[in-house]
Amino acid sequence: MRCLDVCLLQLVFINVSSCLRLKYLKIPRIFPSGLDVVLTCDFDLEGETLYAIKWFHDGQEFYRYSPEEEPRSMFFPARGIKVDMRRTTNTTVVLKDTELWTTGMFRCEVLADAPSFHTVTAEAFMIIGEFYNGGCQCYNTPCVLAISILLITFYRSQ
Repeated sequence: MRCLDVCLLQLVFINVSSCLRLKYLKIPRIFPSGLDVVLTCDFDLEGETLYAIKWFHDGQEFYRYSPEEEPRSMFFPARGIKVDMRRTTNTTVVLKDTELWTTGMFRCEVLADAPSFHTVTAEAFMIIGEFYNGGCQCYNTPCVLAISILLITFYRSQ
């Protein structure tokens, strides 16, 4: 009976330890236009095999890394998004020449391969603006909307 208890504990431990886990998502909240920005999605496979990492801007996929496919890295056109493919890795995406249309919700999705097909996601909103005299100014509707959303979120959390 004691051996059975130990075996069950080991099975549970193995199951828990082999689960895909998102460590952190690093996306600046506000960033100046015209510069390159690094978005980071760090994860731990915990023994699983990576199927793909996908990046989305306002719900539209713009970048995918799939280690078992050729090409491994793929860019999908999206308004305001220019990926620097040379500097982008499996955990970071470098957006070059940011502009006001780059403002939006960014989501990272990490997918494990068979047999588990576990998926973890995280998202954050980034505002791209023009900085003058230490302040950020946004001129397009999405940016004004973005600031409104951030203010509402901030005041609700108080």
